[in-house]
Amino acid sequence: MAMQGDELKALRKRLGWTQGRMAAELDLSTTFVGLMERGEKAIERRTELAVKALEDIPATRFSSAELAARGIIAEGN
Repeated sequence: MAMQGDELKALRKRLGWTQGRMAAELDLSTTFVGLMERGEKAIERRTELAVKALEDIPATRFSSAELAARGIIAEGN
């Protein structure tokens, strides 16, 4: 079953990212990310795979604030 908008939004929030950040990572517009999250545009399979891969990015790709938001390090480190 294809990824749904609420799943996309939940994943983005787990990453601690704004729609703008996710759009930049996926090379999409912020508007399009919002449309997908609201279910107004379908999430293509290639976008779904790219989004799921974002969760598997090595921790070195994230700022310390993002790592703290994900519970990987204590806030302020």
